[in-house]
Amino acid sequence: MRLDYSADINRADWQAILRQADTANVFHAPEYFDLQTQIGHGLVSLCAYAEGEPVGVIAGYRNQFGYHAGLIEIGTKSGGWPVMIDRLDRLPDADEIKNAFLAEFARRYLDGQKFVFYPCFRMKTCVFEDPARGCAKQLDATAFIDLTLDESVLWKNLGDKGRNMVRSAQKQGVTVRIANELRYFEQFYECYQSLAIQQGRGHIGYDELRAKFEAFTRNGIGDLWAAFVGERAAAFAFIWKYKRNINYVYQSS
Repeated sequence: MRLDYSADINRADWQAILRQADTANVFHAPEYFDLQTQIGHGLVSLCAYAEGEPVGVIAGYRNQFGYHAGLIEIGTKSGGWPVMIDRLDRLPDADEIKNAFLAEFARRYLDGQKFVFYPCFRMKTCVFEDPARGCAKQLDATAFIDLTLDESVLWKNLGDKGRNMVRSAQKQGVTVRIANELRYFEQFYECYQSLAIQQGRGHIGYDELRAKFEAFTRNGIGDLWAAFVGERAAAFAFIWKYKRNINYVYQSS
């Protein structure tokens, strides 16, 4: 299949691809990259076309600061690239098509550039696995919850241990609700930062994470949930949502 490519990405084309891709989630959305550019990172992107139809997209950003400073970051643990429309994503030669797309992206952006890359979920082989690329393979995975499922199915999917933990919390009077007020974000961040320092791992800076909190809650693609013991917030989960899927990205207690 012949594909044409454009780095002058059209937002409507990007959104059209995501609507036709069942693997798309919030980490692939233009709104996610709007936030990254608003706080100072640089967008790098490429759109693929088949006979004029937008069929695939890759997007990343140049980290200007933070613990990935100096790297181009393409994808996350929860959202790899490229994203292709379902019709192409399910072809027998889908990996070949995606690798040609990735090779073109690399030619334009990655020569001599350090980068972090996460492949899309369905790729079996990836051009970046070539040792000459110096790219470590990522095997991370994040759970998503499909809200189109019946509540009884979601409850069953928690498993015996998960259901018992919920029942125990309920017996102890724990309640849960959306807490998108700034004062709860402040409490969440204090716990999040303290735990990261204690465990000796990197963490997102206050200004960057607050910008995400404010932008995502304002645009309806994220909520800060809190578990309360009485009036005290004891645990937090920053949950992002797209289409009818949710996943939690940052949590602390």
